[in-house]
Amino acid sequence: MTGYSPLGSTDRSEKMKKDDEPILWENDIIKEMAKKYDCSPQQFLIAWSLNRGNAVTPKSVNPDHIKSNFEAKAIEIDHEDMVKMTELDRGYRFVDGHFWTMEGNPYNLDDLWD
Repeated sequence: MTGYSPLGSTDRSEKMKKDDEPILWENDIIKEMAKKYDCSPQQFLIAWSLNRGNAVTPKSVNPDHIKSNFEAKAIEIDHEDMVKMTELDRGYRFVDGHFWTMEGNPYNLDDLWD
């Protein structure tokens, strides 16, 4: 499994954004956990996905952000905090896969997420 856009997708055009789109690194629980692990909220989010066994593809052109993203692989999150993160799941999809459901394609959104 690959975590595409593990930090959200805040740089999309306004017409592509949803009204209820959260900014993940501004979540108080995520900020609290990042402080506990002495890292940025963005690093914590990447580390959480890596600790779940997922590959992640954070995007950046900023050399400092790329370095910071890479350093997240060294963060080991304890089991209790992994469970807390799971409890934050709201089923929100920044990228829901609708572009794979074009006419003639065998996929539909229900099949992608079930």
